[in-house]
Amino acid sequence: MKSDLRGLVGVLLVVLLAVFMDACDGRVITDPGENNAPVANAGSNQNVSTGSIVIIDGSGSSDADGDTLTYNWSFSSLPTGSSASLSDSTAVNPSFAADIDGTYIASLVVNDGTEDSADTVTITASSSATSLTQLTTNSAIDRSPAWSPDGSQIVFRSYRSGNSDIWVMDADRSNLTQLTTTTADEGHPHYSSDGTKIVFWSESTGNREIWTMNSDGSGQTQITNNSANDGGVAWSPDGFQIAFRSDRSGNNDVWIMDADGSNLTQLTTDTAGDGAPQFSPNGLQIVFGSSRSGNSDVWIMDADGSNQIPLTTDTASDRKPHFSSDGTEIVFNSDRTGNKELWTMNSDGTNQTQITNNPADDGRGYFSPDGTQIVFRSDRAGNDDIWVYTLE
Repeated sequence: MKSDLRGLVGVLLVVLLAVFMDACDGRVITDPGENNAPVANAGSNQNVSTGSIVIIDGSGSSDADGDTLTYNWSFSSLPTGSSASLSDSTAVNPSFAADIDGTYIASLVVNDGTEDSADTVTITASSSATSLTQLTTNSAIDRSPAWSPDGSQIVFRSYRSGNSDIWVMDADRSNLTQLTTTTADEGHPHYSSDGTKIVFWSESTGNREIWTMNSDGSGQTQITNNSANDGGVAWSPDGFQIAFRSDRSGNNDVWIMDADGSNLTQLTTDTAGDGAPQFSPNGLQIVFGSSRSGNSDVWIMDADGSNQIPLTTDTASDRKPHFSSDGTEIVFNSDRTGNKELWTMNSDGTNQTQITNNPADDGRGYFSPDGTQIVFRSDRAGNDDIWVYTLE
């Protein structure tokens, strides 16, 4: 009798299990409170100059449950004889001095309160690697860098907050600060000549308009209001005018206006696309990109729009020009060797010289105020980051 009862109970359990699995479509139901392990991300590998301050970045780490993460950094390998130490082993992005040539391997362990996850990043320091320095190492996209007039800071756009915002950092990569925090995209920042203000474009009103703000991010003010898209901005050396690109005439052209948005004047009227204007240091000329020759070339004109002439005539795409602080040179990016590289030329278009050579894309170069360096965007580390090239 007992054996028959046990058999009946067994049959009922099988039937109930079958009904349960059918209701769940064969899915295995887990405890809704089960923890998902975090994912550590120690950032991109870096090549740096010996003696430089290296910032390692764990901000790409994540947790599917949204749990707060703690960070624990350590060195798993150092060059023989190195005394490198981390500024704060529990910070998201600590720093250290690469004191001698060699390979530094930093290990990151993140914890969500329950489980650990680990990752490593490799930094290679070389005394001969003085020409290139990677300034940002975030897993997000960083673009459009520009120096402050005194050379102490670099402003740029970054997607590290989820959309494109304006950020600023010291030229040594420290004191990274977010200046705009809207949910819309902002980009192409450029300092005024006295360093007190920044001009940029923003889509916070629905389309791209030109805005200005104080260099600390306060006082954000819209200065254009048009159904067209305005962008590609640059301040004049005297601080009284702003040049920009706009399609308000039907296609992209170069325009100029007073710094408060008044007295708008169209400088180019070609049916091709013109954009990316930059003033010469004396304010007498504007260099810009144009596709009027059938592909993108670098052009120059007087600041009133007269005397428009091409500086490059290559069949490749030459774009994003910027004057050196003494006005004798122009840096631009070109894909004439197969991918985007940085090039320089004299301000009259002569002596065109390739200065970077990498399978990745390098673009939007910007001379430092003292003329010794060019800050630019490159994806040579895997995604767009901010780099500095030191001229020979």
